[in-house]
Amino acid sequence: MDPILTALAFLLDPTYWVVMLGVVFLAALTSVIPGTNAFLVMALAFPLILFEVDDPAIGLVALATISGVSNTLDSIPAILIGQPSAATQVTFLEGHQLARQGKAAHTLGAVYTASAIGGIVGALILMALIPIARPWVLSFGFAEIGATAVFGIAMVVILCRGAMIKGLVAALVGMLLAIIGDYGRLTVDPFVRMPLIPFILGLFALPELIDLMISRQPVANKGAYVSKKEVLQGARFAISRWKMILRQSAFGVLLGAIPGVGSSVVDWLSYAFGITFTKDKSLFGKGSLEGVLFAESAQNAKEAGAALPTLSLGVPGAPTWALVVTAMIPYGIAPGPEMLGINAHITILLVLTLAISNFVIACLGLGMTGYISRLTMIRYPIIGSIVIPLVLLSAFVDTTNWRGIQIVLGVSVMGLVMKKYGWPRPPMILGFILEPIIEKNFLNSISIYGFQGTFSRSLTIAILVVSIVFGFFLVRNTRG
Repeated sequence: MDPILTALAFLLDPTYWVVMLGVVFLAALTSVIPGTNAFLVMALAFPLILFEVDDPAIGLVALATISGVSNTLDSIPAILIGQPSAATQVTFLEGHQLARQGKAAHTLGAVYTASAIGGIVGALILMALIPIARPWVLSFGFAEIGATAVFGIAMVVILCRGAMIKGLVAALVGMLLAIIGDYGRLTVDPFVRMPLIPFILGLFALPELIDLMISRQPVANKGAYVSKKEVLQGARFAISRWKMILRQSAFGVLLGAIPGVGSSVVDWLSYAFGITFTKDKSLFGKGSLEGVLFAESAQNAKEAGAALPTLSLGVPGAPTWALVVTAMIPYGIAPGPEMLGINAHITILLVLTLAISNFVIACLGLGMTGYISRLTMIRYPIIGSIVIPLVLLSAFVDTTNWRGIQIVLGVSVMGLVMKKYGWPRPPMILGFILEPIIEKNFLNSISIYGFQGTFSRSLTIAILVVSIVFGFFLVRNTRG
């Protein structure tokens, strides 16, 4: 039978819908638990799915659904209560400012719509690229991934609006902080570096929470717009920006298809990429809904991009997709070329699931946003007394020891000082995220190919040249 018809036949099976909708509901419930993320939820559900679900296609659908909807769900606490995850730093930066302006419902309505469009567009692009993408994915080795991260450093200029020197210094400090480890540089285990989640919470979340606690005000005032009408207006705003969402979604797929480029990188690069197309940049960093959509549409499309090397090569494009590959083995499925041959129907079904699950979670969110947005109207001494312990608990869960809490508290002092004196914090985060990617991949490449072999690769040279030219172009256009 034609693999497309076989995949569509699964959509007529009630089991598919029970599993997919059940997983969406489970993901929605666990999204409110501090310290949870898609990988943790998938890891906990992994043995249960393998034990209870006999059909390999349905089992893989369950795992793909968790991966597909996690980004959308993570945006809720980032916007409403100022608790970002690794993938929602930009959403917090812009979205929480909008919530403080009384626009939480409007913002979430736009986010759900853009996320759904991004997820669906990403799935369609994935469907088109899978048969032809194998040579392109194989061309990216350690050196090319490192060069792509260097391109990300060039994007720092965009995040330094009005404070170029301060922003570049902040990015450099972020890179230096990322180097901190317990052992010598060339023997350092990536797990002993300063962890990302506590660093984000300390630099962004805790300073904002402390500010609100001092003000003794709610996130939004009593005049906040939390009606369903506002939610729908937000959705209409996103639809009116469909061209921008398509562009950002395509960019997200491109980044997601490069193994080793994580959600935290996609978040900032898509934000910076979107800003380059915007004439009026005055609102960015102060509560820009377009800025939120830059990141959200790319983040959801990124999942489809991460599925590309996973399904076509058996090379996981993200940690969550590594669990999908792991699940294929006990189900008797060989990752790689067979997913385009004898098991092509499973590949098509997973692509359809990414699109459908994003649509389902968007509809669920649009229906509930008018109610959950009222959280922003609770006086912050009340909600802050709950959220601040949750932030500290998130850091503890991430590191499994007290070190995470110590990092949050220490970095929050730096975050408060930077906020008071007008030092931009996004460049520091981007430098912190990209330094390990640059270092690890170039060191691995040099150890295999040598220095000359690493920097004589044509694709690596091309990416580095584009990074330099693009950086100079941005400096010239940002100056003044």
